[in-house]
Amino acid sequence: MEFTKMQIDHIIPQYNFINDVINKWRIPSFLTHLKFNEYDHIDNLMPSCRVCNKWKSAFDLEYFRNEIFQQIRRLNEKSSNYRMAKRFGLVIESAKPIIFYFETIKQPSIHNETKLLEIE
Repeated sequence: MEFTKMQIDHIIPQYNFINDVINKWRIPSFLTHLKFNEYDHIDNLMPSCRVCNKWKSAFDLEYFRNEIFQQIRRLNEKSSNYRMAKRFGLVIESAKPIIFYFETIKQPSIHNETKLLEIE
Protein backbone atom coordinates (compact mmCIF):
# COMPACT_ATOMS: atom_id res chain seq x y z
CA MET A 1 0.00 0.00 0.00
CA GLU A 2 1.18 3.52 -0.73
CA PHE A 3 2.42 5.36 2.34
CA THR A 4 0.24 8.38 1.46
CA LYS A 5 -2.91 6.22 1.73
CA MET A 6 -2.10 5.06 5.25
CA GLN A 7 -3.67 6.35 8.43
CA ILE A 8 -2.06 7.16 11.77
CA ASP A 9 -2.64 4.54 14.43
CA HIS A 10 -1.62 4.44 18.08
CA ILE A 11 0.63 1.51 19.03
CA ILE A 12 -0.70 1.71 22.57
CA PRO A 13 -4.39 2.47 21.94
CA GLN A 14 -5.74 5.76 23.23
CA TYR A 15 -8.52 3.84 24.99
CA ASN A 16 -6.03 1.91 27.18
CA PHE A 17 -3.12 4.32 27.25
CA ILE A 18 -3.21 5.84 30.75
CA ASN A 19 -3.97 2.56 32.51
CA ASP A 20 -1.39 0.62 30.50
CA VAL A 21 1.41 3.17 30.92
CA ILE A 22 0.85 3.65 34.64
CA ASN A 23 0.63 -0.09 35.33
CA LYS A 24 3.20 -1.09 32.63
CA TRP A 25 0.70 -3.52 31.08
CA ARG A 26 1.22 -4.57 27.48
CA ILE A 27 3.75 -1.80 26.84
CA PRO A 28 6.34 -2.65 24.16
CA SER A 29 9.87 -2.18 25.50
CA PHE A 30 10.54 0.64 23.02
CA LEU A 31 7.68 2.70 24.55
CA THR A 32 8.41 2.40 28.26
CA HIS A 33 9.71 6.00 28.30
CA LEU A 34 6.22 7.44 27.63
CA LYS A 35 4.36 9.26 30.40
CA PHE A 36 0.63 8.97 31.14
CA ASN A 37 -0.30 12.05 29.05
CA GLU A 38 1.79 11.24 25.94
CA TYR A 39 -0.58 9.02 23.91
CA ASP A 40 -0.06 11.25 20.86
CA HIS A 41 3.74 11.17 21.20
CA ILE A 42 5.39 10.43 17.83
CA ASP A 43 6.93 7.23 19.23
CA ASN A 44 3.43 5.87 19.88
CA LEU A 45 2.23 6.52 16.33
CA MET A 46 2.58 4.19 13.35
CA PRO A 47 1.35 4.11 9.76
CA SER A 48 -1.53 1.72 9.23
CA CYS A 49 -3.80 0.88 6.33
CA ARG A 50 -7.45 1.80 6.85
CA VAL A 51 -8.57 -1.83 7.26
CA CYS A 52 -5.92 -2.66 9.88
CA ASN A 53 -6.50 0.59 11.76
CA LYS A 54 -10.23 -0.09 12.02
CA TRP A 55 -9.75 -3.77 12.86
CA LYS A 56 -7.07 -3.11 15.50
CA SER A 57 -9.35 -0.63 17.27
CA ALA A 58 -8.43 -0.69 20.98
CA PHE A 59 -6.36 -3.90 20.82
CA ASP A 60 -2.79 -3.72 21.98
CA LEU A 61 -0.19 -4.59 19.36
CA GLU A 62 0.50 -8.19 20.41
CA TYR A 63 -3.19 -9.02 20.77
CA PHE A 64 -3.81 -7.64 17.27
CA ARG A 65 -0.85 -9.59 15.89
CA ASN A 66 -2.33 -12.77 17.38
CA GLU A 67 -5.79 -11.96 15.98
CA ILE A 68 -4.33 -11.79 12.47
CA PHE A 69 -2.36 -15.00 12.98
CA GLN A 70 -5.51 -16.86 14.13
CA GLN A 71 -7.40 -16.14 10.88
CA ILE A 72 -6.21 -19.31 9.11
CA ARG A 73 -7.32 -21.49 12.02
CA ARG A 74 -10.71 -19.75 12.11
CA LEU A 75 -11.18 -20.08 8.37
CA ASN A 76 -10.38 -23.80 8.53
CA GLU A 77 -12.88 -24.27 11.35
CA LYS A 78 -15.76 -22.18 10.02
CA SER A 79 -15.55 -21.69 6.27
CA SER A 80 -16.34 -24.55 3.91
CA ASN A 81 -15.59 -22.18 1.01
CA TYR A 82 -12.07 -21.63 2.35
CA ARG A 83 -11.50 -25.36 2.88
CA MET A 84 -12.69 -26.08 -0.67
CA ALA A 85 -10.41 -23.41 -2.16
CA LYS A 86 -7.51 -24.83 -0.15
CA ARG A 87 -8.33 -28.37 -1.30
CA PHE A 88 -8.04 -27.29 -4.94
CA GLY A 89 -4.78 -25.43 -4.37
CA LEU A 90 -6.25 -21.94 -4.66
CA VAL A 91 -5.07 -21.08 -1.15
CA ILE A 92 -1.61 -21.69 0.23
CA GLU A 93 -1.35 -21.27 3.99
CA SER A 94 1.68 -19.77 5.63
CA ALA A 95 2.58 -19.56 9.31
CA LYS A 96 5.08 -16.76 8.76
CA PRO A 97 5.46 -14.20 11.55
CA ILE A 98 3.18 -11.15 11.47
CA ILE A 99 5.42 -8.11 11.00
CA PHE A 100 3.84 -4.68 10.74
CA TYR A 101 5.07 -2.02 8.31
CA PHE A 102 6.44 0.27 11.03
CA GLU A 103 8.54 -2.62 12.37
CA THR A 104 10.38 -2.89 9.04
CA ILE A 105 11.62 0.69 9.12
CA LYS A 106 14.82 1.51 10.98
CA GLN A 107 14.03 4.26 13.44
CA PRO A 108 16.80 6.73 14.26
CA SER A 109 17.75 6.58 17.90
CA ILE A 110 17.28 9.59 20.14
CA HIS A 111 21.04 9.66 20.71
CA ASN A 112 21.80 9.90 16.98
CA GLU A 113 19.25 12.71 16.55
CA THR A 114 20.82 14.61 19.44
CA LYS A 115 24.31 14.28 17.96
CA LEU A 116 23.07 15.55 14.59
CA LEU A 117 21.49 18.57 16.23
CA GLU A 118 24.67 19.35 18.16
CA ILE A 119 26.79 19.22 14.98
CA GLU A 120 24.50 21.57 13.07
